[in-house]
Amino acid sequence: MLKPEITRCPDRHFCQVIYGLYIADYMEQIVVTAIVQNWCVICKELWDNYVIISTIMPFSDDFPQANIHKLIAGNLLHQIIKGCFKEHLVNWVFTYILLEHGKAKGHEIWGQIERHLAAVLIFPGLCPFHQGCNFKQWTGDNSKGLMKIFLPAMVDFIPPNMTCAIKYFIEFCYP
Repeated sequence: MLKPEITRCPDRHFCQVIYGLYIADYMEQIVVTAIVQNWCVICKELWDNYVIISTIMPFSDDFPQANIHKLIAGNLLHQIIKGCFKEHLVNWVFTYILLEHGKAKGHEIWGQIERHLAAVLIFPGLCPFHQGCNFKQWTGDNSKGLMKIFLPAMVDFIPPNMTCAIKYFIEFCYP
């Protein structure tokens, strides 16, 4: 936050406060925010919809002006993987296939792609996605696992320029 907020102090005086980011590693962020492990600590939902552990309250719960979920500094690599890969690249490829081949043929091609994702051989570091890539709650492990097998599953269905863009994105995330 760059703009000061007026806060009432315990001595009943008012002061202007600028909150800073709380920087911690992921394990400490889990404890501080009381979220489920492998889930994103920066949540945009209302308090009632946070997936927090009900028996543990965040340490900032007794401070009415402090919302720890707004103060946590996010993991940039996690945000790139979640935001760019899951919410952009996967949807971009799906939209391209639907626009290029029509709705019926596009869904048929996407079904083939999901069969490719499910048919991945068991090998260290690779995991098959038997349900395809349509699951409600993505974890970081889901995104990373899908990144490893996404491009080979798509290469026959997308143009070379898209293939290069996805390849360079994956190389950026995992040099």
